[in-house]
Amino acid sequence: MAKINKSEQAYLEIRKMIISRQIESGQRLVERTLADRFDVNRADIRQACSKLEGEGLLVSGAKGGFFVISLNPQQSDDLFRARQAIEVGAATLAIKNATAKDIARLEEIVELMYSLAKNSMVEGFYEADLLFHEILVASAQSEKLLKIYKSANFMLTSSTSGKQNPKTLQVDARKHKKIIQALKKRNLSELLKQVSWF
Repeated sequence: MAKINKSEQAYLEIRKMIISRQIESGQRLVERTLADRFDVNRADIRQACSKLEGEGLLVSGAKGGFFVISLNPQQSDDLFRARQAIEVGAATLAIKNATAKDIARLEEIVELMYSLAKNSMVEGFYEADLLFHEILVASAQSEKLLKIYKSANFMLTSSTSGKQNPKTLQVDARKHKKIIQALKKRNLSELLKQVSWF
């Protein structure tokens, strides 16, 4: 397997932080802080940010620097509808194709989500949530669908991590548990209820 260079690793980590809403919309990215966090130089961070700008997750400021995109309500609604369409399609395929290993992995993640919620570890919760959805899509057993999902810039939630509390996170973890229950029963209508938000 090819080694990922430092710029690519920084790109993947920053992208995950944006997608999982660990960084607030409109927030400026501080190159020095990110370079220290990921043990890379600032040029690697700038290269990663330029790539994320090209993907539409960041914008350049008038006086330099990079900022997380801010979505208006219509853009946010459109983004979540697109995400829902892919996840509903994946869920439909997952009912037939999910393996026992896929379901076991989803169960492990939900247990982790409960623990993170209980301990108010919001950033970790959102990272686990991101992984849950990727594995759910992967359980459809369609490499093309998974590639589309991973390359899309779907935010996990319209709210940022700072606005969540342990109770709301636990409610969210319970919803994820219901997805697994429906998947185990091969109950498509119940699964679609859980992955549909509109």
